[in-house]
This record gives sequence, C-alpha cells and structure tokens, in this order.
Amino acid sequence: MKSHSLFARILMATDLSAASQVAYRVARDLAVLLNAHLLLLHVFEYAGAASPMTGGIAEGLSAFRQSAEHELELLLLDSAKHGLTVEGRITDGIVSEVILETAGQQRIDLVVMGTRRTTGLERFLLGSTAEVVFRSSDCPVLTAGPRVLTPTGPPHTRGPIVFATDLSHMSTAAVRSAAFLCERTGVPLHCLHVLPRCDLKPGDEDALRRTSAAAIGQMIHEGGFAIGDPLCAIACDDDASTGVLDYAAQHKASLIVLGVRHASPVAAHLPGKIACQIIAGAACPVLVATDQLRSRC
Repeated sequence: MKSHSLFARILMATDLSAASQVAYRVARDLAVLLNAHLLLLHVFEYAGAASPMTGGIAEGLSAFRQSAEHELELLLLDSAKHGLTVEGRITDGIVSEVILETAGQQRIDLVVMGTRRTTGLERFLLGSTAEVVFRSSDCPVLTAGPRVLTPTGPPHTRGPIVFATDLSHMSTAAVRSAAFLCERTGVPLHCLHVLPRCDLKPGDEDALRRTSAAAIGQMIHEGGFAIGDPLCAIACDDDASTGVLDYAAQHKASLIVLGVRHASPVAAHLPGKIACQIIAGAACPVLVATDQLRSRC
C-alpha cells in the first residue's frame, strides 16, 4: 500500500528571475507527480524603500511590482496548464521571514527555493536566504542550487536519491522524506555515510554498511514505505562535502537529502556549513530536513 502523501502542499518561493526557472520547474514537476497543491510566493522587498518625497523612485518600484505581477501570472498559467491546483501571492517584507511565516500559516509540507550564483562561495555560505529558511523551517526545504540544470525525462528514468546520514535520531525525518520520494518516483535509494580516510580499519566498512542498512531499513519500515532495500555505501573523504558531492556526481543522483539541526550552525554528523557547501556544489536539488519538523512532515 502506498503511504499517505508527505508533501500535499508545496510552497515555491521565487524571485521571478531567469535563474529561478529551474527551481520553479522542479517544484511544478514534483507537484504534478504528487498531485499536490502549489503556492507560488514572490516577496517584494522594496515596498518600504520609497517615501512621498521620492516620486521617481516610487514610480520605478511600481513598475517593478507590475512586472513581478506579470511574471507571476505567467507561472500560474503554466502551472494550470499542467493540471495543478495553484495560487500565487506577492507579499511585502524580508524574504526569509515571509517564507517562514507563510509556510507556517498555510501548513506547507515542503518549501522549494532556488539560489543564484554569487560573487563568491563564502558569500553564499554565510548569509543566503536558503540557509536561514532551511535551518528555521518546520518542514523540509528543497533547494535548487546554482549548478542545477532543468530536469529532463520522467522521474523514474533519473538517477537515485542519495541520503547522506549519520544514523542519528535527527535523520529520521530526512530518511522518511527520501523514502517517500523514492516510492513515488520509482528511483532507488542510496544511503551514504562519509568518514575521514583514517577512521576505517579492516572489516569496519562491511560492519558499518550492515549497521546502516538495519537502521535505515527500520525507519523505512516504520514509515510504511513500499520501496526496495536501500543501497548503503561508505565514502572515505576528509572533506565530507566533497565525499557527498563526488558520490552524487558518480551515480548521477536526482536528489540529495540531508538532515540538519534546527536553527544550529552544525549540520547532521558534520561540523560547519556542510549543507550549504553541498547545495552550492550539487548538480541536483538538495532537500534538507531538520530534527524538529512538524509531526506530519
């Protein structure tokens, strides 16, 4: 029996730029696959920038808003052509705050976002809207990073979903998200554990793979997901983000799934900005689930 839908309501946050088109298509295709309701949200950050004394600026902002309304309408028409139940909103405010507030108010199950290329990786890692959202969100956040291309072909023809795990309790929501999407797309699940090269001794790899398979299999069984046994792999790399990215590239992954601590600078089993590094370097979207999701996510 198929599990109930984890992602019945999807929020796509878009800046309506050309770069955001990839993320929109990811959200649209996922909503079609899951028969989900799609909410398209554009946050207008400039509403408070003009005062009554700056008429020229106000006129310019009005033109920007009209352009945004037009671009959003085009996305709504496209979504409707694909048979989706869709609505659109333009809201004034700070992007991350509006996304989180809207997701909470609308009982969103999955937030989808895109990121643009910046002048440097450090700038992306230290302050992106995506990071603020996925570290504070009450539901999973799927981000199409700057290297992601427009998806092609039906979902079942794409590569595996790669779940990078440390087998901790905080990984439960992430692995269930991965298993659900594998169930619905028909692609295999790969569970990846990255270790420093010096940590493995003879025989350790097989033992760890068996432990990983047992723990993840239990989480999948408890979630009631109808998928085959996951492939459990061990990658040895002193740079964990490189280990995940190399594995995902080698196997042509369609999605990477990570677990992170809620509103914390520590990501899953790895210190620092690992989730952001993976989002910045991945050729496929990255889904991040925190350890404090709502019970239905």
